[in-house]
Amino acid sequence: MARGRPRKHDDERLLLIARLEFLDGGPGVSTRYIARRANVPESVLYDRYGSKEELFYRAMTSPLNFMRDVVGPDEAWRAIATVDDARVHLLGVTTRLVALYAEHLPAQWLVLASPYVRDARYRRWWRDDLPRQVTAELAERIGALCNRQLLVAASGLHVA
Repeated sequence: MARGRPRKHDDERLLLIARLEFLDGGPGVSTRYIARRANVPESVLYDRYGSKEELFYRAMTSPLNFMRDVVGPDEAWRAIATVDDARVHLLGVTTRLVALYAEHLPAQWLVLASPYVRDARYRRWWRDDLPRQVTAELAERIGALCNRQLLVAASGLHVA
């Protein structure tokens, strides 16, 4: 049984609003402004996340299941039955990946260059973890398509 009062404010909604505000205004956006946009008391942000840095990190590194949004759900990959299906699906993945980076790279460079962002976790997430996650996820999915003979690996290409 849960203790205390139930949460009236949805984390996903708060993080989405914070993310949009940080992307729009950079890391200097005030928590007061984010709280006002989310229609919550500023204390809710501090109670929930502890600090502006933690709010920033959580908002910017948990972009609403972006990996599944970009790569697609397991079911979609399992449903690929032909070479043409594989090409169409990979074109969609590529389009979504390009859109993700096109939308977020300018803001990410601004954020990474900002002396305000002292949280090394965020810098590390963007520099190392995100590209590694995307690469690993795509390599696994493409490898499965090659194993099912729906794609042919190029000569010299290692497929997981």
